[in-house]
Amino acid sequence: MKKSIFLLLVGFLLIFGFSTQASADNQSTWFATEEDSRWNMTMKITGTEKDMQINLEDLWKVNKATGESIYYASDFLPLDGRLCNASTGDCTQYESFQDDNFGTIEFTNMKPGTYRLEIIDWEPEYTYQGYVSGKVN
Repeated sequence: MKKSIFLLLVGFLLIFGFSTQASADNQSTWFATEEDSRWNMTMKITGTEKDMQINLEDLWKVNKATGESIYYASDFLPLDGRLCNASTGDCTQYESFQDDNFGTIEFTNMKPGTYRLEIIDWEPEYTYQGYVSGKVN
């Protein structure tokens, strides 16, 4: 019975997703790249802290056709992320998690406000799942 409730809860979270406020404590939240226009995380920039660092951890690659999932430990990361201002709708350009700091992207000199993170993948036959955390500096 407990296992059924746990599986139901996990399924609900995967289907409907959730977002969280990230702060300087680098808390993590679950994400999935579903190409569904849902935000993966919400972060707030204050007047003094203007830089954001986004980190991905514990990644899983899931085949959409079969549902098979494998732990993703590769040197190739086909994921991009961008931030969009919740008030204005303005978005940064997509940045690659593949670049310089593998699994990490940084946004600098951001204006104060609330931002939503969108993570997308380059492989239409797969989705990626894992944890995303954000740190405001």
